[in-house]
Amino acid sequence: MVYSLTEQARDFTPHGLSIPRIPIPKRMPDPAGGVPEPENVYHKGYFPRIRETLARTVAGVRLLATNPARVPSAAAAWLGEQLEKDALFFQAGLFGGWAAVRAGFRATGRGLRHPVHRRWILGLIALIAFLPGFTWQRCGFRGCPDVGKLAALQPGGAARVYDARGQLLAELAPTRWAVVALDDLPDYVAEAFVAVEDKNFYEHSGVHWPRFVAQTVKNLVPGGRSQGASTISMQVARNVFPDRLPAADRSVKRKVLEIRVAREIEQRYTKAQILQTYINNIYFGEGVYGIESAARVYFGKHASQLKLSEAALLAGLPKAPTHYSPRRNMARSVQRRNLVLSLMAAQGRITAGQARSSKDAEVRLARLRPESRPRTRFPYFVEHARRMLEAELGPALYAGGLRIHTTLDPRVQRAAEQNVEAQVRAIENGRFGRFTGPRRAAYRDSSETPYLQGAAMVMSARTGDVLALVGGRSYDESAFDRMTQGLRQPGSAFKPFVYAAAVAEGVTPTDRVVDDTVRRELPGGEVWTPRNFDGRYRGAVTVRTSLRQSINTIAVKLAEQAGLDDVEQVARRAGITRDIPPLPSVAIGATAVRPMELVRAYTPFATLGYRVEPRFVTRVEDRDGKVVWRARVKRRRVMDRGVAFVVTTMLRGAIDRGTGTAARGALGDGVPAAGKTGTTNDATDAWFVGF
Repeated sequence: MVYSLTEQARDFTPHGLSIPRIPIPKRMPDPAGGVPEPENVYHKGYFPRIRETLARTVAGVRLLATNPARVPSAAAAWLGEQLEKDALFFQAGLFGGWAAVRAGFRATGRGLRHPVHRRWILGLIALIAFLPGFTWQRCGFRGCPDVGKLAALQPGGAARVYDARGQLLAELAPTRWAVVALDDLPDYVAEAFVAVEDKNFYEHSGVHWPRFVAQTVKNLVPGGRSQGASTISMQVARNVFPDRLPAADRSVKRKVLEIRVAREIEQRYTKAQILQTYINNIYFGEGVYGIESAARVYFGKHASQLKLSEAALLAGLPKAPTHYSPRRNMARSVQRRNLVLSLMAAQGRITAGQARSSKDAEVRLARLRPESRPRTRFPYFVEHARRMLEAELGPALYAGGLRIHTTLDPRVQRAAEQNVEAQVRAIENGRFGRFTGPRRAAYRDSSETPYLQGAAMVMSARTGDVLALVGGRSYDESAFDRMTQGLRQPGSAFKPFVYAAAVAEGVTPTDRVVDDTVRRELPGGEVWTPRNFDGRYRGAVTVRTSLRQSINTIAVKLAEQAGLDDVEQVARRAGITRDIPPLPSVAIGATAVRPMELVRAYTPFATLGYRVEPRFVTRVEDRDGKVVWRARVKRRRVMDRGVAFVVTTMLRGAIDRGTGTAARGALGDGVPAAGKTGTTNDATDAWFVGF
């Protein structure tokens, strides 16, 4: 769109704005009768562009104040004008070459011959040509990291853990022993890492370009699975400079900087030095850095004593330490180990016979000793929070300076620990009947813990905040967390899910069911005959009474009436993740569950239908107070409100007049409470879950 100026004063209205213009005098003829002097299109007074911009701005404000209805159309016209000018310029540049670009500038009133325009265009071209080389050489404006730190690489400072009241609870320091020289290790230790992490390690100079390009293209394919192409040198770069090269940053800028640093590392250090740095500082999960500490924690031996099968298992961990941890999933860890052995054999690093024999080797883990970690208050809670954050943050958890805010209430935690120990001692002392099991006192100096144990968890049903967690009688004697890691049969504590399924099918608390002998044939021909805890049969009783008195035979009948598949679905939606076999014995808790899952599965009763996920940590901040991770309250409706209400009223009866009256005695009258006890055969396990 091109505009011309007239000899008389006129309005310039390309977009509907009426802006008065300065009159332009007629061009005076040359006195000599020759060609008139060309009009100076650049100097129409002082600062013409600024004056024009100010005039347009004033006119726009005046229009907004006097006639707002015209503002949208005027703005649209102005935008169209600008787009048309830009389109003309870029079209000329794309299709017409340099001459067309110059013509495009003239058409839009911006001549390239003008010294001001020429200066900024040439300066822009020079800047564009200069920036790539500058940023590559300097690693951006912040400068390149000092790769000299490689020789003295150490994990960052300990993360600090705080309770719900803001008091320091613990420091999560990484586990680390002395650095070991590559020459002191069996050859297959280093070869295992090279085989699975970077088989071309000895051929490339920091980046394996064919692999990098192939993986980049694969990652760009819509719907494709994102994969990595980092060499060992690039992983070392990330470990040395986690602040400049955060693993969570997937941007192109971070990847380019990682390549730049990796190539400089390759130029300054030998392959042996780089590989030694890698295996001494890579993260192996469980708060463990370096091959020596990994060998100690996982196998109880020095890295120089590792067998081929053990070295292959450790080499498989850095890709996803939590996912492949043998302490969390042995089957998955062994599968990963066998993959490493297969790669080593395929690449000629070991023989096929060595690979076969190592695949058949049994994995024998060392006992996780509490002395391998700094002593903390409430260690079961802290250790579970650490494992959870490792799964979320990975090695960044130990990058240094993090502040972890938890949900733990120290007063509730101390009360839970004291009550667990008091209850367990009461059982040992015969308060509830003769006790014949091993006593704790006999194993004070032993690594075995066959004596009676207890566990507890206190959680807010509204938010899921875990206020207290007790995983055993003593973390120093046994670091195994029975609340979050143990598998136990819940016994009658499973019955609320049976009754919820029955209520959903139309059963009411006042319906009467006959308590008598039940015989069921199980797969394989075995006949199963459940009995009540006291050995008696009561005849016809109400459904409410059967739950209050925990009658096994009626629970089996209700499960069959509702459907065993429905019972399974109710329990699974409530929060039980373990397999629940479709057998009548499930009605009285003949299936293994994790205690923490059972606590979560009771939340739909307490919240009238919502399952609430346990929350141990509310947020994680960096050293500057910036939130780097936050845990939201997770609630999901999984049960009908009416069903949850009816089952809760029946569970209140169990507290007031049934098997849970001990809880009522502890709470006193006037405190609304509901819950259910559970006991397995021979009183091997005794439960109480309530709210």
